[in-house]
Amino acid sequence: MKYTFCIAHFNNSELLIRCIESIIKLPETFDYEVIVVDDFSRDDERQNVLALCSQYGVKVFLNKKNMGVTYSKNKAYRKSSGNWCIFIDCDDYFDTAKLAEFLFDLAAKLEYYVVFSHCIGFSNRQGGYSIGLKEYVSNATGEEALTAIRKKTSSPPPYYGQLRGYEGLGIMNILRKSNTRAYLSEVKCRFYTSDSTIQLSKGSGFYSRLKYLIRGHIIVLSRYRSKMYITRKLKLYALILYYSVRNALYTLNLHK
Repeated sequence: MKYTFCIAHFNNSELLIRCIESIIKLPETFDYEVIVVDDFSRDDERQNVLALCSQYGVKVFLNKKNMGVTYSKNKAYRKSSGNWCIFIDCDDYFDTAKLAEFLFDLAAKLEYYVVFSHCIGFSNRQGGYSIGLKEYVSNATGEEALTAIRKKTSSPPPYYGQLRGYEGLGIMNILRKSNTRAYLSEVKCRFYTSDSTIQLSKGSGFYSRLKYLIRGHIIVLSRYRSKMYITRKLKLYALILYYSVRNALYTLNLHK
């Protein structure tokens, strides 16, 4: 069983070091590779990434322009040779011992195409159960989670690169097309952090994503509203309206 760790990077080489080091401490008995896709970082950051990946024997690919996190994750997926692709942000990192447990869990869960792991210290929620499409469409995993996707020889990249995020839509499509459930592991192995200087959920990063969030919500509703709980439908309609207003106000301010 081979595992591929897919890392999208943008202007954050200092935290990328921590992420990579938490992976390469795995016991040598594991067969794995690490792939970093740099999403057109500043010149100094790109040089740092190239040097870092060379030092640790990590594969690195460079985008010729900024394409977004989901495009970069898809690129890592296409370049991967593992049976499982594990997606982690460059500013997050693993508890290496727990990661080893999670890899064993993946090897035992080949009836699934998607396996999640909740983050360490986020809550007391316990895993160890499967999630169907209806549950995922309505509630996702309930909180921030690590995603692992089992790769088939001919399987296309999982995410919608043009949305520059909104990974959940890709997961929904996998569950629908494979007619399978996802699994939420009992093992929590990822430390989720928000100390990145390029966090997109705040400030100008959030506003730059608004039109993609709106489009993602519209696509989800058009394809999966029949499987949603009514509360989820109402929330998405409300978010589309709210984000549309904020996007319009932001656009007006830019042109003042």
